[in-house]
Amino acid sequence: MVAITQKARERDPAKRLGARPFIPQGMEDIVARISAAGQRIMYSPQMRDELKAAVASKAPIAQKLAESVTGLMLTLDQKMPGGIPEEALFPAALDLLGEASDALTEAGQKVTRTEYGEAALLMFVLMARKLGYSDEQIMGVAAKAVGATPEEARQAIPAANAMQGARPPAGQAPQAPEEAGEQPGQPDEEEQAMQEGFQA
Repeated sequence: MVAITQKARERDPAKRLGARPFIPQGMEDIVARISAAGQRIMYSPQMRDELKAAVASKAPIAQKLAESVTGLMLTLDQKMPGGIPEEALFPAALDLLGEASDALTEAGQKVTRTEYGEAALLMFVLMARKLGYSDEQIMGVAAKAVGATPEEARQAIPAANAMQGARPPAGQAPQAPEEAGEQPGQPDEEEQAMQEGFQA
């Protein structure tokens, strides 16, 4: 697994399907920092078992990419003071989706452009739901967020809704450190990785 993640990180980002066309002007730095923080978490030793499980999952590629990156973005959003700015949320998620696609490809599960597009759309709907977007709002901003048509977004909504059972409902407050089994005042491995990413 170490070799796979190393190869994924060495791939040329310029050749990857990713976030660049969707980054608002002036948000390039924050998107890059969020992506760096996400990658540090993704490839941290503490996440190695989860990464292996995601690679081994029998779920369709688009689904496991969307679920994995959405979960990672929720973690980053909870740990960033004030949360991730909404303008940077989807571009950073797309960049991390490209990174996750590279990792799957290096593990022998080649991600096609179609699967990447499906994953991006599912991920967008999942995260939009967490932000409280209605179906109409999701369809209205899909083109700007991930380059999808309103009809493509409409078709993705039922599939994304079916995937939400494993996620906390929109608006649910994150667990306090005591409830999550952490000691107050002591950053966990993910928070340390995020802090390191933002300092990169």
